[in-house]
Amino acid sequence: KGYKRTNYIIPMLVASMFSILAGSSLGPEAPLVAICAATAGFISRKVFKRKNRNVIRKHTFMGMSGALSAFFGVPLGGSLFALEVVSRFGVEYFEHLIEAIFAGEICVVV
Repeated sequence: KGYKRTNYIIPMLVASMFSILAGSSLGPEAPLVAICAATAGFISRKVFKRKNRNVIRKHTFMGMSGALSAFFGVPLGGSLFALEVVSRFGVEYFEHLIEAIFAGEICVVV
């Protein structure tokens, strides 16, 4: 599909909130990345009316890399990690590297 559905946002938000409040070992990184990926895919499809799967995937990666870059404070590391986490063969989605680094830079600056 190229994006994460938006029905993951509320359950992931509630689960991460209770997990963090209870002192569980679930870190805030995974829910943050999933929520930002779903939000970026939703904005790409509904607000910008994109239909091309590759463009929606690029916007989803930009949301993920922005979230990781802002969380860790390292734009290049967050962007590379966001592209690496979803790839199965190593260099599968690295054509979106420039846009992901740009989104990470913007999120760290803001």
